[in-house]
Amino acid sequence: MTRPPRNRTSTIQRIWLKQATGASQVSRARALGAQAADDAQTCRIQAARCRIELGQHQRALDDLQRELVQLRAHWAPTNTVALEVRLYVGLLLRDMHRFADAARELGSLYNDLVGRRGPASALVDQLREALIGIRRRPLHFDEVSETVQGRTPGPGTEADTEKPDT
Repeated sequence: MTRPPRNRTSTIQRIWLKQATGASQVSRARALGAQAADDAQTCRIQAARCRIELGQHQRALDDLQRELVQLRAHWAPTNTVALEVRLYVGLLLRDMHRFADAARELGSLYNDLVGRRGPASALVDQLREALIGIRRRPLHFDEVSETVQGRTPGPGTEADTEKPDT
C-alpha cells in the first residue's frame, strides 16, 4: 500500500494508518502528530520574534496574531504559550506606536497574569512597567488632533488640549 499525499485531509491519513499499521499504532501516530504540530507552532512563533528583530514589525504582528487565534481556538487563554504570545503582541503594538491596542492587549494580559501568577511575578512587573510607560507617554500630533475633533486618545492618556466650542 502506498502512502497518501501529504496534502490530503487527516481523515484519509487515519484510514491509511489503520490499514497500514493497525489500530494500536494509530494512537502513537496521533501523539507524534500533536507533538509535531506543537513544535511547528513554536518554530512559527520564534520566526515571528526573529522578524521583530529584523524590523519586519507588521509581518511579525500578523504572524503572532494568526498564532494567537490558533492558540485561543485550542487552549485556555491562560495557557503559558498563549500568555507569551499575547505579551509579544502587546509589546509589538506598543513598539509600533499603536498605544490604544497595546494598552488593551497588555491590560487584559495583566489581569490574567495577576490571577494566575500573583502580583509579585517578574512577568507581571514587566507588564506593569509597560502599561505605565504607555500611560505616561506624551501625546503625539495625531492624538491631539483626535482630541480636538471630539474623539478621545487611547485609554490611560490625558489630553492637554481643550475641545473647541461648537
